[in-house]
Amino acid sequence: MSKRPAADPLAPLTRLHSAVTAPAIARQAAQLVAHLAKATGPKARSSRLLSRLAQEEAVALAKLPATWRGYSRRRMFWMAGR
Repeated sequence: MSKRPAADPLAPLTRLHSAVTAPAIARQAAQLVAHLAKATGPKARSSRLLSRLAQEEAVALAKLPATWRGYSRRRMFWMAGR
């Protein structure tokens, strides 16, 4: 299976986007669950989940500057004449 040339340079950004947005969306869902279950036992579990998701999001966001630098320095096929 051949890869499209235009898709390869975007792969690091696509992976990073998923790594950043997935925990953020899951965190929002966990916050909703915590809000709905304020007076019940799931609150403690949702707090741990929120903490873990916040850590995952922070790790992914920390990778953003280096990933962007690597992407922005790549010579894209459409820049061949420059």
